[in-house]
Amino acid sequence: MNREELAQHIDDLLDGELTESEFLRLEAELHVNPEARRAYYERLQLHTSLLAEASESVGRPEEKALTLPRPKSYLPWFAAAAAVVAFLAGGLGWQIGKSGDVGVATVPEEEPVAQGFAVIGEQSDAVWENDSSLGHGDLLPSGPLKLAAGIVQIDFFSGVTAIIEGDAEFEILSDMEMLVNKGRLRATVPEPAQGFQIRTSTGNLIDLGTEFALTVTPDHADMHVLNGEIEWHPVDKPMRRLIDGESLRWTASGNGLSAPADSEVINVFDLKQHLSARRSEKRVEWESHVETMKSDPRVLVHFPMKDGNHGQRELINEGRSGKDGTIVRAQPAADRWGESEAALDFSPTGSRVRLDVPDKHRSLTFHCWARIDSLDRWYNSLFLTDGHELH
Repeated sequence: MNREELAQHIDDLLDGELTESEFLRLEAELHVNPEARRAYYERLQLHTSLLAEASESVGRPEEKALTLPRPKSYLPWFAAAAAVVAFLAGGLGWQIGKSGDVGVATVPEEEPVAQGFAVIGEQSDAVWENDSSLGHGDLLPSGPLKLAAGIVQIDFFSGVTAIIEGDAEFEILSDMEMLVNKGRLRATVPEPAQGFQIRTSTGNLIDLGTEFALTVTPDHADMHVLNGEIEWHPVDKPMRRLIDGESLRWTASGNGLSAPADSEVINVFDLKQHLSARRSEKRVEWESHVETMKSDPRVLVHFPMKDGNHGQRELINEGRSGKDGTIVRAQPAADRWGESEAALDFSPTGSRVRLDVPDKHRSLTFHCWARIDSLDRWYNSLFLTDGHELH
């Protein structure tokens, strides 16, 4: 993204005129480019100053906080934080508030830089030759990557999803481009990411918003259009267009042949089945851990987020205090296992669960499973006491 295009995207964002695809490009650029972030901060500062000056010119008090506009036609930036299970126990080691001090939010001098354009969504029996520590949710590093075995789902910042099967050698070049030297993959490209490109030694595949499969070897590239349309740009040869159901094998010598049957395509159904089985195993482990914690005599309050009467806005407590929680504004939501109404969505302003913790305690531990989608305020908290604003 050049300087002029970056400035235009930032201005459109501040004016609320940024489209969904433009937002995804700007988001990826801000992740990896310190100069882009610096330009964004400067533009935002100017925007805020102009708003303040305009407010003063018409006799209105200056606003203390700026609410950024959302990109046009884009899903809400800040989704719900859904808690699956929460425990509150006395004397387990995490002290809330030390010496009555109130922390002051500070901006770090150097913020971390995301060196990549995609993250690992799921993986099954994956063996990485480059970095054995890569796991679910990790940002894929820049440079060549080698998946020696297993299957990995890669989620690009542009919205593209690619499933890659080892043995595979590839590199993520941007949120809209990757290089594949060897391996099998299956990609789903949403409409805003049309133009997603895969480079190979024999040519480049450009997607036009579809689902396709690609097998790359040193001798050839096999492509199958599962849904939609792609363009194949071979080296030193005219472009070929493929639509629904069509396949093509392009050899290293520059010849186009009929590709093998769909047996070469990664079976997404089998992958999803395998991942579902792994998630079930993890759920059993988690539930066993929950039962262990419930038996701890120090546990005061326990909200398992199930069998509660949400219609009456009550959250059932299974801890020894015997007092249920009161749900304020928060709405039932699916938990991390996909079970409906087994978690709470705290995105509506003022959402909370009010509870009473019996007796006096020198320290408390708050244990929960939560998904944090944003920290859009200077001060953020998962657990507060009444009267906290007075300290």
